[in-house]
Amino acid sequence: MIDSVGITTHRTAITVTSTAQAITVTVGKRTIEIQNLGTKNIYYGGSGVTSLNGIRVFPSQTKVFANVKDTFSIYLVTASGDTADTRIVEYD
Repeated sequence: MIDSVGITTHRTAITVTSTAQAITVTVGKRTIEIQNLGTKNIYYGGSGVTSLNGIRVFPSQTKVFANVKDTFSIYLVTASGDTADTRIVEYD
């Protein structure tokens, strides 16, 4: 559940691969939501994230990061050889 949502911005659709991709929040936004629409797990963490040390987001699962700073950045990755269709939206 996301409390006190303002404007929703459909930001992007990406394909997460085994090369970590940085996702940063747009200045002025406070909440970012990541949804794994793929059939493989995605993992999130810092710039050194891998499928072995990241936090798992299962297929069809959504992860919300609320009340983030303008400097918020997170990296997404899959296991070697996997890809995952992913959606990202932001709220202010």
